[in-house]
Amino acid sequence: MTNEVSPEQAISVLEAAGEKFELSPEVIQRLIGLSATSYLQRMEEDEVPFEPLLEPEKIMPTAVVTLICSLLEAVNMNLFDLNLWMKPPSRD
Repeated sequence: MTNEVSPEQAISVLEAAGEKFELSPEVIQRLIGLSATSYLQRMEEDEVPFEPLLEPEKIMPTAVVTLICSLLEAVNMNLFDLNLWMKPPSRD
């Protein structure tokens, strides 16, 4: 007998834990890292990009900004660095 969990089951468990704020810092850190890496891989491989959030209206802008700022700090970047990534170079 195997203890494998389907992706849907794992998401359901995480959603339930997240609603109760029972995720440990280590679990959150691993999820963010895996999510960021997986998102980049898919964006590079897929011909049609997809939005990073399934239901963006359910996530508070404060939560998004807090995560973005913390991620930038974690990888030693600042808003100037981010601006360089956001704007493609001019071809003039």
